[in-house]
Amino acid sequence: MPRIEGDPNIQVPTLDVSLNFTDQVNDNYVQLQASYARPFAKRKASWQIDVPYQHWDSVSNTKTVNSLANVTLSVNRVISSSNSTWRQTVSLALTPQTGLVNPSVGNNQWYIQPSYTISHWFGDRRLHFRSITSWTYGFAPDTSAKPTKKNVIMPRLVLTGRVTDKLSATADLRPRIDITRNSFYSTLMFLVSRPLSSSYGLQAGYEFPLDSMARQKVEKSRVYINLSYTF
Repeated sequence: MPRIEGDPNIQVPTLDVSLNFTDQVNDNYVQLQASYARPFAKRKASWQIDVPYQHWDSVSNTKTVNSLANVTLSVNRVISSSNSTWRQTVSLALTPQTGLVNPSVGNNQWYIQPSYTISHWFGDRRLHFRSITSWTYGFAPDTSAKPTKKNVIMPRLVLTGRVTDKLSATADLRPRIDITRNSFYSTLMFLVSRPLSSSYGLQAGYEFPLDSMARQKVEKSRVYINLSYTF
């Protein structure tokens, strides 16, 4: 089963390198991210660290920014029994939402993100369903810049099917309930995943908004490419 962004199902040590091309309303950026994940406690728990590097361009091409940004540390714990057909996991992630080299990246607050995941195989393990519900809350904002404190619930619904023995396709619906702005918006991401060998895997995806509110609050489009190595 291919892992996706924010998936807490970590069974073996994994090193990922991902590339994001994101087109926003006022800015465009490219992000190169290295991630390392590792299980512990007999695979009942795991941890992951994400280290992204971002290159930003404004629409008018008058501003260019390069910086390490938004390093995230997350821990996960399986709470379902070993014989359960529905796998349940709780997670907690912590992110300083700021550029570590250039402070103009990010909005100068910390994010904490608890989440709950439940997943299940259907159809002789040809179809896999995941529900990943997370709450992202921002705290300790920089009051001099007056940023908006983030308070968003995201009840993701993910469906993955095996097209062939070596090719999987995923539809990832990502609605947002924005408590700060009292609004609802959603994006949809399509992914294809393929193992390259017994240790390497490749994944590519495209995310786009489903409504005008998402276009204003999230992004206009995003291309995602990920290369993973398990050992």
